[in-house]
Amino acid sequence: ERVEEWRKFLERKTAVFVSSAHIPNAQGFWDMMAPGLTFLKPNEKILVLGGVASILMSMQGFNEFSDLNKNRLNMAGFREKTELQALIRASHVIMLPITEGEGSNLKTAEALESGCYIVATSKAFRGYENALLLPHVFIHDNAEDFRKRVRLLLDFSAPSPGTPIEIKSKYYWNSQLKGMVNL
Repeated sequence: ERVEEWRKFLERKTAVFVSSAHIPNAQGFWDMMAPGLTFLKPNEKILVLGGVASILMSMQGFNEFSDLNKNRLNMAGFREKTELQALIRASHVIMLPITEGEGSNLKTAEALESGCYIVATSKAFRGYENALLLPHVFIHDNAEDFRKRVRLLLDFSAPSPGTPIEIKSKYYWNSQLKGMVNL
């Protein structure tokens, strides 16, 4: 129910970027989006969720087309967990522009769970290699190709059926911890 309310509120297909206020994640966004968000149609925005919204516009990549970039970013910031999940599922494309760092890539698992289109770098799919060939997953390490794919997918209808349960379930905690902890 909440997902549909958010879809109506967003009014159009939306790309989403979710991250904490971790500088390498914000830098990855601009590594893949620079020189700016000019590839989006004038009425399209990228929904930015999480702490990264507080630092994204202070990063170097923002400056070159700052007015245009500001108009094409919807800085939603922090959301309570169920609202965050609903917003992610209401989105059309999840962007995972991870270009540096060695984190756990939990956002990749969340993206796979959502069933939305996913545009990611290969680094974002480290540990999720068996999901690389899913029809709604697109890997681009070149910024121009990354942007082109996001733009193209915003014109597509929603992926069907999204991530199969047999793939998703491999990333649930009970599967990940099997053999290490008695659940």
